[in-house]
Amino acid sequence: MFRRLTIALLIPFSLSLLSCGGSGGGGSKPGQPALVTQLQTQDSELKVGDGTVLFTDIAYDVNDVFNFGDNIEVVVRLPSGVSYRNNTAELDGGKGGDSGLFPRVTQCLSGITFLEFDLDDNDLSTAVAPNGDSDARIKLTLDADAAVGNVQVQARAARNVLSYSCADPFSFDEAINLFLFAE
Repeated sequence: MFRRLTIALLIPFSLSLLSCGGSGGGGSKPGQPALVTQLQTQDSELKVGDGTVLFTDIAYDVNDVFNFGDNIEVVVRLPSGVSYRNNTAELDGGKGGDSGLFPRVTQCLSGITFLEFDLDDNDLSTAVAPNGDSDARIKLTLDADAAVGNVQVQARAARNVLSYSCADPFSFDEAINLFLFAE
């Protein structure tokens, strides 16, 4: 009798511990590799001088972040003709408020720009799951700088370290097309 009661009490307690900490646990599954699950913009056609908000949804294993201390690295690749509007990056915190993010910006001679976000447990503890497939959302504003027609914004996420280079092709999880035009 005592053994059954102990097991009956331990199971709900164990399950409640698993659900503690982290984002809303939207897409998080044990062993889930960190990845960008979706890119969205408010507008897909931009006149030079106009901007749009880019939403970057990411999924990761919450145990990697909150139990093992891993960081989630997110890199967004902006093509020539598109720029990041400084100080607009935020981690969506829902009703608790958004948290400002300050990406490491790498400008390539080709006009390509990389935005690197290094997110730790402090950053991700306030993140809100934007949908069932993701655990967090980064929001930032992009500006159209040149009428270059069709371009593609790309993003990728990984645990701890994500390598990229101005000289090498960028391996991405998700991409979104934009059309940049002049009036």
